[in-house]
Amino acid sequence: MASLFDSPGFNERLFFPVPGAAPLPEGALDLFLGGLHLRQFAAVEPRLQVLLFPGNGERACDYESLAPFFAAMGAGLVVANYRGYGLSQGPPTLRQALLDAHTLARAMQGPWVAYGRSLGCTCVAELFRDPPPSMRGAIWDSGFMDLAGLVTRRGLKAPAVFSPEDLRDFGHPEKLARWQGRLMILHGAEDPVIDPLEAQAAFNVCPSRHKELHILAGCGHDLFGSRLFWTLLEAFFGEPPVPT
Repeated sequence: MASLFDSPGFNERLFFPVPGAAPLPEGALDLFLGGLHLRQFAAVEPRLQVLLFPGNGERACDYESLAPFFAAMGAGLVVANYRGYGLSQGPPTLRQALLDAHTLARAMQGPWVAYGRSLGCTCVAELFRDPPPSMRGAIWDSGFMDLAGLVTRRGLKAPAVFSPEDLRDFGHPEKLARWQGRLMILHGAEDPVIDPLEAQAAFNVCPSRHKELHILAGCGHDLFGSRLFWTLLEAFFGEPPVPT
């Protein structure tokens, strides 16, 4: 039986491709891997790299103004574009995004942290199935846990019961249950898109002894304007790695 998550009707409602890219800022690089476009922002002798999977409707170049904050914390920033976004080739689908997440993870060099923002948490969850040794932690920013909620937000009717295959391939609980490394979950207390209870659910499922949950008061679905957000990120990047 064909999966709802592979249907054009679902994927056309899920993704909002934004092609093209702004000019490169000084010191940045555009990277291409298997038809995927990434932008690597400059950082002087970073301690680690951050592979960031953005929220929907966002491109790598949209993070230009935030990259200096990562660099100041000793973190180099590499932002991936989904298919159809930026200069990445091909139509975007959820399954393809998950496959691409593994391709990108295998290409990372040195210690790095996976960062998922909103829809990007789906890619981070996928990496928990087979995390490379160089992946030293993960940041879960405004992510979802409820598959039915994901479907209904697309204006579609969710099935009464998801198949075991859909839960395995697209659900987050089974994937999070595999992660033993460092995990920081961040969510806005006033998020109008995804309920903060879903952040608590992600925290509860993950078995790691090195996990933390922060619900940021006064924040919605975008946390970048919060001073506390940056304080928490700096502390996370400054902690030594733990075995996975």
